Amino acid sequence: MINPYLEREVKKLPRKPGVYLFKEKNGKIIYIGKAKDLKKRVSQYLNPKIYKNRLILSKAEHIDFFVTNNEVEALLLEFSLIKKHKPIFNIQLKDDKSYPYILLDLSEEFPGIYFTRKKEEWKKQYFGPFPSVSSVRKTISVVEKYFKLKTCKTDFSKITRPCLKYQISRCYAPCVYPETKDKYMEKVEMAKRFLEGKLNELENDLKNKMEQAANNLEFEKAAELRDTLFALQRFREKQVVFLDLPDTDFIFYKPYENRHFIMVFYFRGKRIIDKKEFVFDETRFESPEHFLELYIASLKNGVVSILTNFELTNRKTLEDTHKTRFQTKTKIKNISKIKRFHPLMQMAENNIEFLIKQEEKNNENLEKVKDYLKLKKIPKTIYGFDISHLGGCFSVASSVCFKEGKPEKSLYRRIKLEEGVNDDYASIYFAVKKRLKSDIKRGIRLPDLIIIDGGKGQLEAAKKALDELGIKDIDFISIAKREERVFSENFKEGIVLDFSLPYSKFITKVRNESHRFANEYRKTLYNKKNLKSMLLEIPGIGEKTAKKLLKRFKSVNGIKKAELEILEETVNKPLAKKIKMFFDKFKN
Repeated sequence: MINPYLEREVKKLPRKPGVYLFKEKNGKIIYIGKAKDLKKRVSQYLNPKIYKNRLILSKAEHIDFFVTNNEVEALLLEFSLIKKHKPIFNIQLKDDKSYPYILLDLSEEFPGIYFTRKKEEWKKQYFGPFPSVSSVRKTISVVEKYFKLKTCKTDFSKITRPCLKYQISRCYAPCVYPETKDKYMEKVEMAKRFLEGKLNELENDLKNKMEQAANNLEFEKAAELRDTLFALQRFREKQVVFLDLPDTDFIFYKPYENRHFIMVFYFRGKRIIDKKEFVFDETRFESPEHFLELYIASLKNGVVSILTNFELTNRKTLEDTHKTRFQTKTKIKNISKIKRFHPLMQMAENNIEFLIKQEEKNNENLEKVKDYLKLKKIPKTIYGFDISHLGGCFSVASSVCFKEGKPEKSLYRRIKLEEGVNDDYASIYFAVKKRLKSDIKRGIRLPDLIIIDGGKGQLEAAKKALDELGIKDIDFISIAKREERVFSENFKEGIVLDFSLPYSKFITKVRNESHRFANEYRKTLYNKKNLKSMLLEIPGIGEKTAKKLLKRFKSVNGIKKAELEILEETVNKPLAKKIKMFFDKFKN
């Protein structure tokens, strides 16, 4: 039955564009949406035949709203509110702080190719932004392999012999062999055209230069040009789809059973350089067009075009939103009926089918885990806990999350423990209680299974935490490392995992990930503390400057390895030199 109070609130809504918020009795926001006509759109939620509507109506006690001047403002406000409040029935798209670029530093005597997140235009050429760090690293690796450009900012005056990259033909070693400058600059120009996606032009140029070198009897040079040409041709053959497109994002949607799959391909330099996968259930997903709205609102940098395989009813609003955000135009187009793009769509379809098979296999394994460990329900959401410390110092706990068999890193948590405490049982009790108490407060769905790194004692500590919170429906186990023995309420004396079964490896995978995450956090705290204490020994550095450097470089190794010009971006030149000299002495 529909809450009569909600019906009265809907009738009071204006017939204007804006954003609406469904709230629980305590004021917690559970769903945020945008509308061209607030009253008309929110009225549709009063239809209880739709599953998602029933879920929202079962929790909602109040409707709040913002009136905006137009749909574009409504879309951007919707995304910012979702990002801030993280409602349980909304799609959550990450809004990365900054996207990475490839830098070709033409200000250097021998231009190098580097990873960067910062743009400084003078005598430098940038390519990107790229959708992920891995896509930048892969592209730099390809350029390094084919064109042998340097990827380090080494001071040439300190180098007497080439490094390993020269030995494996990954660099011309201009630091030791400056006489290769003409050849090196030729390769820089080639790399530039490669990154710009001008492969046809580059291949024709390589053919002409190869023939010219052969005619001049420069057979060694001709052979090198031939090898570069063949390598580029092999690279193109590996690209299943290589289209003459500007910077473009292709968004492919496919529903399957009660789930919604979206595959995003990123074209940069006229080729696919990365992809992202999204899987949503019916409780969060509204429509592929709504996903696209939030996707455009989440972009950090504009794109020239966006391709889809689904119809759009508000194309102009989406294009206007992009223009409002980036002051550049984008063209959004449905390519589902264009023959030229059929190979691209088939590629996306194949990727989603593979993803579906993986999901089904994961679900099958989770069902087997349930039977194997005699759990109350299928463990679709699993938390893993572990403790890490150095003799009672830098004590931390980790809590990782796996959903449908895959890591859900947005739900990873780091928990700092009391210094000087060397009691794993007390630490596990504290970590489990703190994490679950926080989840309950924030309205996050509790896990189906908790996996503790440890033995019987750690298991009892976790049970105590659950009992005090009044939680009865969560299964929990512990895994002792030595024998990989699992303890639980069903296995008081434990059972040794049978690793001939694939799902046994999955159980330890959760444990190992929580162990890795805990150690990583403990090392971070250790490095931060040591870095700060060392920095304060340098004349001219106080708490404020130490904090600034710590924020930028994260660790002891980070600041030790930083080049002088990178340090100068954070502090003034004299101080940067002092820091560099200090750590050089420290190294020796």
